Amino acid sequence: MPFDGFVTKSIEIDLNKHIKDAKINNVYQHNNHDISLHLRNFGKNSTLFISTHPNFCRVHLTDIRHENPDHPPSFCMLLRKYLKGGTIRDIKQYEGDRILDIYITHQDEFGLEKELILTVEIMGKHSNLILVNKKNKRILDGIKRIKREFSNMREIIPGNLFERPPGQNKENPWNDDLNPETLLNTIDDEIKTENLLFNHFQGVSPLLSRELAYRANLANKAAAELTKSQLDILIIQLNKLKTQILSNEIDPIFLWDVKKKN
Repeated sequence: MPFDGFVTKSIEIDLNKHIKDAKINNVYQHNNHDISLHLRNFGKNSTLFISTHPNFCRVHLTDIRHENPDHPPSFCMLLRKYLKGGTIRDIKQYEGDRILDIYITHQDEFGLEKELILTVEIMGKHSNLILVNKKNKRILDGIKRIKREFSNMREIIPGNLFERPPGQNKENPWNDDLNPETLLNTIDDEIKTENLLFNHFQGVSPLLSRELAYRANLANKAAAELTKSQLDILIIQLNKLKTQILSNEIDPIFLWDVKKKN
């Protein structure tokens, strides 16, 4: 299952259930990609693992203890300065995208409360972890600094105003008032029904788009031939999945191919 916007929403709900209001005891950076936040909540310790690895980017709770370098990297030291002793106030998905914003409050050396956002962008080779001052929207630092000469979209360097990754002009599937007729704007003669939701909605992976078309009994149909009632059925299947996720009724399943050696 791809780490798409629907997986991100599930993780947002799960993390809020387990670590909202947790205190950050410490921060560790294991390598160029991976960070762990050691937390204390409900009288228990837990660890939030965040990876910006281009192939294995993810965010989740873990019991695994990772090795640490002898000397913490500079980004780790900055996170410790701003986050250690702080409290996680909320975790929110940004629109329908593969982005989680972790809202944190922290008292500085003068006893003044600072509001920070640790934003996790789970986007393959473009994944990043960025600490932002919520009040002035300035970047404090990112695990991957990106200069303008290497990207014509945005810079990720300390002191810059924080910008979101460029959008794809797709509708947020978590809006309450989804209208099946808006799908008509996405349809042309070459689009298949199994690609329709992927082309129209933010955070819908190709695999999920095919699965929902299958559940609606519309697989292998040309999107241009769909009737209004068939579009309604497709949106009903999307809304059913949303309800399952929002009510935390999703049960992850691990499939193992026993024929493969690796």
